[in-house]
Amino acid sequence: MNPSKFKDWIPPKIWNWLRYSYGGFHVVDSWPGSTTNGWKYAVTEAAIANDESMRRMLEGQAIGVLPEESLDILPDRTMDFHHWIMQFVFIVARSAMGRDELKLLDFGGGFGTHALALKRMLPSLRVEYTVCDLPEFCKIGEKLNQNVTFISDLEQADTDYQLVYASSSIQYIKNWQNLIAQLCKISNRYIFITRTPFVLNHSPFIAVQKAYGTEYPGWVFNFHDFVKELQGHDMRLSEVFINGRGNPVKASGEMNIHLGLLFEKSIDKVKNT
Repeated sequence: MNPSKFKDWIPPKIWNWLRYSYGGFHVVDSWPGSTTNGWKYAVTEAAIANDESMRRMLEGQAIGVLPEESLDILPDRTMDFHHWIMQFVFIVARSAMGRDELKLLDFGGGFGTHALALKRMLPSLRVEYTVCDLPEFCKIGEKLNQNVTFISDLEQADTDYQLVYASSSIQYIKNWQNLIAQLCKISNRYIFITRTPFVLNHSPFIAVQKAYGTEYPGWVFNFHDFVKELQGHDMRLSEVFINGRGNPVKASGEMNIHLGLLFEKSIDKVKNT
């Protein structure tokens, strides 16, 4: 049986207990130096198939629903995808308010598939869409989405993006403070960091996940510390979105939650563009 289908028949509390007890997340004391970069799974055929699935879900009459799925019982994957896409489109629309074009950088944007959502949902908005990701991602993305610009280093980025978007990516960077400083530097107005794990009362910690035939680390941030870090770069927290419960992590001390945080640059720091 497909694991995602199996999950739909298990009560949420029992499913979360199973994930906590037997899942692939555990706390480590420091960032593993010899861990294989788990993101490189994306150059495999499985990742390309996943991208094709996302494209199909964006092309359907109901976003997130594949043709073979019943509308009577929608799996969590379908509901989550719909939620993430609608959240993304809303943030883009808000960032573009009062203008007919937008310059956007998608950090960790994979193959640039999110650009297709904007083409469908905001067809009159002209978006200059740039993805920053691993070189392997960029090579595939350039073939799949020729209207998207791909860069593999933020040194190649411009410094006047109205929106910097980072979905499920910041937590996988060891020196995340340096990354935040870079993103704040290239953002002219908004930064939206989403699908990112936070705890409210516990100190930040590193969790290692077993997946895709390898292990790779990621941060679980303290919400208050994270917000202060961006405030130090003249960014204020504007909105908070709840994406759902985080992955259970053994020995973490506190259940984490996935949030979307919209930061806006202080008005006196906004460039005239």
